Amino acid sequence: MTNEPVKLRSSDIIYADLCYQINGILFEVFRTLGPGHLEKHYEKAIVKQFTDSGVNFKEQFYIPVEFKDKFIGKRFVDILVNDKIVIEVKKGQFVPALTISQTLDYLKILNLKLGFVACFTSKGVFIKRVLNLY
Repeated sequence: MTNEPVKLRSSDIIYADLCYQINGILFEVFRTLGPGHLEKHYEKAIVKQFTDSGVNFKEQFYIPVEFKDKFIGKRFVDILVNDKIVIEVKKGQFVPALTISQTLDYLKILNLKLGFVACFTSKGVFIKRVLNLY
């Protein structure tokens, strides 16, 4: 066994082209709006960019919560892209562990592989990829 770093190819990245497009949109939103806005303002700007770019998405995607076949509540994903990628929009200097856990829960419930937590900070947008390996 060697200690050589793992070399990834673009073919190893889940939804590489779509991820590249999403990253570009998130950076464009921050570049244009700048820091200090509410989460909902960043979300609306992202939605506008997705619409302008022809990206298929659903905003505030509804997920019912059931227990033993009984409805007990509801949850909402900020943005669902191409029925493949969950995006949670946050504001602040770091990505809370609870947000990562919440995003992973959404991925498991929806049986999806990939989520992004886009955290808009005073210095830029920090994008955390969340993988559902189960």
